[in-house]
Order: sequence, then C-alpha cells, then structure tokens
Amino acid sequence: QEFLFVLDASASLTPAQFQLARQWLRFTTSTLRDEDKAALIVFDESVRVLSPLGFVAHHRHHLIGALDTLEQSSVASSDFHRAVLASIAEMQRVGGERGCVSSVLIITTSPRMGSESDKSRATFVSEIDNVLRERGRFFSLHCCSIGSDVDLSFLRAIARRCGGRVYHLLDDLVE
Repeated sequence: QEFLFVLDASASLTPAQFQLARQWLRFTTSTLRDEDKAALIVFDESVRVLSPLGFVAHHRHHLIGALDTLEQSSVASSDFHRAVLASIAEMQRVGGERGCVSSVLIITTSPRMGSESDKSRATFVSEIDNVLRERGRFFSLHCCSIGSDVDLSFLRAIARRCGGRVYHLLDDLVE
C-alpha cells in the first residue's frame, strides 16, 4: 500500500498536540511493511514535501529522521486547502496519470478555510470531486484531528467523500 502522511506543523497546534502527532506518525511509520510506500508532507502557510514517496524498506530511517528533527512552525495559521491539493499533486507526480497513493492521512486541528464559510467548504469538497473525476481514480483520505476546537462535520464530509474516516484525538494531556 501507499501512504501519504500530511502533518500540520503550524502553531495552530499546541506544542503538546504537535508532539503527539509526531509520536503517532513515528509509531505508524515504524509499523509499515518494507514493501509499503510512504511520503511525508508538512504544512503551515506553505506546503513542503519532507520525504517523497518511496519504499519503506529504503527510507524508513529517513522518514523517522524527518519526523524526529521536524520543528514546529511559529506561523499561527495553516492552509488546509492548499495542503490537500498539494497532496493530490504529489500523488500525481509520483504516479503519473494514474496516481498510485491509496491512502492519505491528514493530521491537523480544525482546518481553516479562509472565511470559514459554508460556501468555501462546499467549494473545497467540490474541488475534490473534480479531481477524482478528472483522474478517474479513487483514493481514501483520512483526517486525524487533535483537540477540542475541531469542526468534525467538515472533516467527516471530506473523509466520507473520499472513502476515509475521521479520527479525533481528544485527551486532557494535549489540551
């Protein structure tokens, strides 16, 4: 299987939330099979590919090292919209027309969609629909939200449209 991990590294996460996300991704990466493929993308106001998609057998240490040395950004805002679109672009880059990533996991607090309006959210879900139609390919998009200030209905709408699930980490230790 192919996994694209997309981590919100902005200051919108508390330091404890950011640490929890890194630890969870580190654990998840360590449990992948050698024949799996994985990539790591981080975002705040910008989006960066820290580790391009490759076989876990060849770059597990690079993925874990990138997570271990990743510093949280001082930028308070994050661009969830651009992060999702960059993830799709990375899937297209590594897989050509067909794409090859089967699962995308986005870890964030409540996604910020600019005006936060229902229209911008509906437009965003529509863009995902368009990408799926254009590519003629399905991928699952899972959202892992951290904390209590989360718009679960929006994350569920995205995940449901892309055959994914929403995981909500709510813990007194990360609040």
